[in-house]
Amino acid sequence: MNDRSALADALTTVGDRWTLLLIAALLDGPRRFGDLQADVEGIAPNVL
Repeated sequence: MNDRSALADALTTVGDRWTLLLIAALLDGPRRFGDLQADVEGIAPNVL
């Protein structure tokens, strides 16, 4: 399996474009809603 197919599989598993950004924002631990919204620019409250 090459790097591209592994990345494609991971993105298929993870889902939409916001998921990876939210996971990255939460790597250091729990965050408040407002903090997440500030850290993940462009995400709408109803998506978050």
